[in-house]
Amino acid sequence: MKPNRSLSYSLRIGTVAAVLIFSVATASAEIPLPGQGYPDLEGSSTGAADLTIERSVSTDRVASFLQEWQPSGPEVLSLETAEATLRDQIALTVNSIAQLQSLVTIQQLQIDDLLSRKRPSFSFITDPVGNPLYSFSSGMQSDFTATPPASELKSTHRFGFGLGMTQELPSAGSLEASVSQSSSATLSDGDSSWDWSQSPSLSLSLSQPLFIAEDLIDTSYGDRVLQQARLEQQGTLNSIATAVDAVLLQGLGLLNIRQSLLEGRFLLIERLSLLEKEYQKLKIDFDEGLVSTRQIERQEFLIEQLTLQKRGLEIESASVEASVRDLWGSDAQRILDAVILPSLDRFASVSTLAGSGLEQDEQLFVDMLSNDPDYTAAQRAFALAELNRSLGSPADAPILGFSLQVAPSYGDTADRSFGESFTELFSAQPAVSFSVSLIATDLARKSAALTGSLLDEQLLQAGRDAGDASDKVVEQIQELSRRMDAHMLDLALGLSDYDLADDALREELIRQQSGETTEDLIVQRMLERTEKAFHVLGVLRELELLTLEIDLLRDRL
Repeated sequence: MKPNRSLSYSLRIGTVAAVLIFSVATASAEIPLPGQGYPDLEGSSTGAADLTIERSVSTDRVASFLQEWQPSGPEVLSLETAEATLRDQIALTVNSIAQLQSLVTIQQLQIDDLLSRKRPSFSFITDPVGNPLYSFSSGMQSDFTATPPASELKSTHRFGFGLGMTQELPSAGSLEASVSQSSSATLSDGDSSWDWSQSPSLSLSLSQPLFIAEDLIDTSYGDRVLQQARLEQQGTLNSIATAVDAVLLQGLGLLNIRQSLLEGRFLLIERLSLLEKEYQKLKIDFDEGLVSTRQIERQEFLIEQLTLQKRGLEIESASVEASVRDLWGSDAQRILDAVILPSLDRFASVSTLAGSGLEQDEQLFVDMLSNDPDYTAAQRAFALAELNRSLGSPADAPILGFSLQVAPSYGDTADRSFGESFTELFSAQPAVSFSVSLIATDLARKSAALTGSLLDEQLLQAGRDAGDASDKVVEQIQELSRRMDAHMLDLALGLSDYDLADDALREELIRQQSGETTEDLIVQRMLERTEKAFHVLGVLRELELLTLEIDLLRDRL
């Protein structure tokens, strides 16, 4: 029997193939493949990283783009216009800022009170025991001058009033003056006429703390107390300005996000419309047996996926709209009905700041530093510590007091008539009393030493805080510069992509004239062009938001 030659030939071919496969497998195990292993992230061996293309965007290019994408129906607002509207509403819609403004009002009332203390205050004084407005008494009184001593019934009517004046001195002292007048009429049993007497008196007193500053008497103490109150109010005003800026940026960011969500929702709706048209065509082809069930299921999955994405955008947009309504209050609906488009004027200012323009702007650093909340807080803390050092503690200081009382007196005349009670008032030597007092404790020295140590530490801390704030402003400017450069590069690339999408649409329209394309493909090209335009508009809004942030950092008040 002859051997089967075809079978033998097949076996030889199989053996050779097996040997070749084994050889290739062995060689591939020994020789590393290109790119095998973790790559070097620091550089590239191709040299492509050295190739850079300079991209810039002119104001005219942006102007023509914005003119092309101006809506014809709804109102158009820029972020700058919306910022002015929100600024007017913040005090009414943001409770924390309203509370800070109430605190400013309270502090202003305290300042007004300090100012009013520079003027004297007057009072009307009566004493129910010593100098009543009116009193009546009747009773038996003994007369030991008679021989023998006798008792008689006396009735007395008494009228009195007093005026007082208090003046706080700019040296932390106080001056008090009071004038009182008391008139009495007494009728004894058996007499037919009243015995009148007048009792005027004058009282002056001065209280003055000593050595509360470096001088014996500090005549500028009151001005420094007023300056301290104004510094504290300025701190609250700075807190309001910082909070307002934060709310403004938050609100404008919400508008930017909402506009992007609306644009994204529009693109999803258009894509869903295209997918649904394709789905209807696929169902017809499926009924004719031209497509498989797998293709139908895949199309249904894509439609369901885009529908869920659209629903997610709508939920997120509703949440953003609720926040917008809370911030803008009565103006919210007008803001929500408008289209937020970037301002050309804002972009024109970007060209002077892009690149290293921000970092080279020395005035920007000065403005941002003078309005930085941490730096102004450090300056205020330094000024307050200096003031507290000079103010000291009047309550613990030695207090020098003066007191003077003057009261006229009568002679020995009895049974004076009403007129005689005035004519005889100064017939006798008046009663004068003068005193000087000094109160001093060791507590003042101990308190001054402790206060001085604490204030020294506050001054050092304020200096450190000011230095940290200055470094932070430098880093903040660098970060703003990086963000601006990134947005400008993104804008240049976005406009290039938009031009490519626009060219693709024009080519498709030319092909339509010769019947080489479909209506759905043209819609697809239009949708791609719109998507690129929305991206450019979003970048321009980000740039406008960045310039508004820089303006707020320049001037908070």
